[in-house]
Amino acid sequence: MFKKLCIKALVTVLAAVMLLIWACASSNQKYADEYYQQGLVFYKSMEYERAVDSFAKALEINPKDKENYKFYFMRGRSYLRNRQYDQAVNDFSAAREKCPDRDKETQFLIFESRGNAYHALNKNDEAIKNFSDAIALNPEHAHIKYIYYNRGWAWQNKKEYQKASNDFYAALAIDSAFAPAYYGRAHSWYKMGNLERALEDAKAALRLEPTSKKYEDLVFELRAKMKN
Repeated sequence: MFKKLCIKALVTVLAAVMLLIWACASSNQKYADEYYQQGLVFYKSMEYERAVDSFAKALEINPKDKENYKFYFMRGRSYLRNRQYDQAVNDFSAAREKCPDRDKETQFLIFESRGNAYHALNKNDEAIKNFSDAIALNPEHAHIKYIYYNRGWAWQNKKEYQKASNDFYAALAIDSAFAPAYYGRAHSWYKMGNLERALEDAKAALRLEPTSKKYEDLVFELRAKMKN
């Protein structure tokens, strides 16, 4: 009889402990989600340092949750906006490692964002790899013209001017009114010594955005160059 009572008491204690653990986990998830939502508000209002703090608190409260890749991703985006590029790369890498294969959209955005961070760090090979991974994952994505455009500048930085021109062309094939891609391709033609085509693209960019000083400056520079 005593043995049965002990077993019953032990089962009751274990059940209480499991219930307490579940309650704590649920409470942690609730607080983590609240900090995550707070971080999103700060991010949208361009208060990036406060956003970083909120996402960090969410990760601190619930470090092993399966949805944590979203916390890392948004903290990475906050670092990126705050020009803390190394921290951004680290968080995007953590997000990629934890992101489930089913979430293709977030995977794409991780590749795009990490590519932008590497590009800002002038790590062009790494940027090109991430942009290429994004294109391979979803070549029909709404952001795809920007991926080609940014990869074009990464090629440009490596002095791979034909590859840069090809990417600017790909961006324009998607959106023929994308002025920055005309400007980028103008620079590629300029570097390859084709001043006529460079001027043609520079003028196309300026026609689309007639108040842009940098487009106007490039048109002026090319005309002056062609007179010499």
